[in-house]
Amino acid sequence: MQLTFAFYLLDGPLPNDVSPIIKAVTDPFSLLALIVLVLGLIATKWVPRKTGGSEEGKVWPYVVALSIVVISLVAIALNVMRYINTAKTGTVAEAAQRPLSITINITSNKKTLTPTVVPFQVGGGQVSFSCGDSAHPAVTYTVPNGARDVTAQAEWRNTEHAKGQSQFATIAGQTVIASGTITGQDRNWVGKCPANGHGELVLKGTYTIDQEREPVRVVNTVAGFIAAGKEETFTIPGVAGSSATRCQIVVSSVHGEIASATVPLNSAVALEKAKFDGPIKATWAKGKLTVSVE
Repeated sequence: MQLTFAFYLLDGPLPNDVSPIIKAVTDPFSLLALIVLVLGLIATKWVPRKTGGSEEGKVWPYVVALSIVVISLVAIALNVMRYINTAKTGTVAEAAQRPLSITINITSNKKTLTPTVVPFQVGGGQVSFSCGDSAHPAVTYTVPNGARDVTAQAEWRNTEHAKGQSQFATIAGQTVIASGTITGQDRNWVGKCPANGHGELVLKGTYTIDQEREPVRVVNTVAGFIAAGKEETFTIPGVAGSSATRCQIVVSSVHGEIASATVPLNSAVALEKAKFDGPIKATWAKGKLTVSVE
């Protein structure tokens, strides 16, 4: 009955934690050792252990039977240890073949823009005129590329001995123009001019443009798997308006982090730490990161 139950255990499903021991005990070698063990125990019971009188010559059979019991126990124990060590080795080998998880953090400096209202003012220089004469100056100003919401105004300044003046401003694309007319006084009743006049046409206004501020740090994360000894290429999504500056690589197994490295982009890897033989190697080109773990 014991042998039948042992073979049933051998053929049926076994729990993972006890299967190496059960397999070792049900191994043919162990079963033979068990049979020898049982026979040895029976022999120790049947063989007399008296050392005096007529039974004195039978002490050695008892010692032999006891030795058989000890040898059988040792054989079974060694077989169990062999199965356990084999199971552990298989588990370690299986774990080593599992893919490692990898996390890639790309740090970028993203440009930020803020709308800024910029004032401008430009003068056309002083013009002179005599009595009855007129001057027609013009002043231009060009706003920079990207400027919007342009406002403009023309005005006369530092005028003297003028009978009248007019001015207006126009906007044509990036060019702002101020135009004006200024007229001198009338001559007196004898035809003489009391004094020549002068004045300056000035163009002023504002425009709105986006100006750069301090860049904002953005971290873009990519996760995946990598096998030891193999090279993998990961595509890193770009962040609009930013420039990647630094890459952090973390490789982990089922037991936790095993290595990490910092990649200054477009250069070699600077290894931070490694808990196993073989560093992380990586190269960066055109938005793609090629990584290998040795």
